[in-house]
Amino acid sequence: MAQRVEAGNWNQLLAGDCLAFTDSRSHFAAERLAADDRRFAELDVHPTGPLWGLGELPSTAATRLLEQAAAAAEPSLCQWLESAGLEQQRRILRLPITGLTWHYPSLDCLEIEFTLPTGCFATAVLRELLVLADEPGGGLESET
Repeated sequence: MAQRVEAGNWNQLLAGDCLAFTDSRSHFAAERLAADDRRFAELDVHPTGPLWGLGELPSTAATRLLEQAAAAAEPSLCQWLESAGLEQQRRILRLPITGLTWHYPSLDCLEIEFTLPTGCFATAVLRELLVLADEPGGGLESET
């Protein structure tokens, strides 16, 4: 994911991508989706990235090379995940957030609510929305 964010193509179709529908753990080859398919623009179908484990990468072409390079940069981690018995899985690279609301029920408490698709982590969203201060007393700052 980090490589695709850096390259600015995390939300675009690449040759060899595997795609998945928002609430599905199954994936399919991007070649099966028409380039102008409205489901991609409407956030119903997404490019995916690997969760490393045993097995072969289902991606091909440019995407496979990118994913192999990312794995090669972390050989110890990949080996550990495989030795732990984890199997290759894929997750969507875009998180369509719905129902986002926030308010301060008190001066020192921020309450945020939103809904994510199955398999997505709220901590990933919060990491992008907030900056936590490391100083005593801490606090939140918005990056926006």
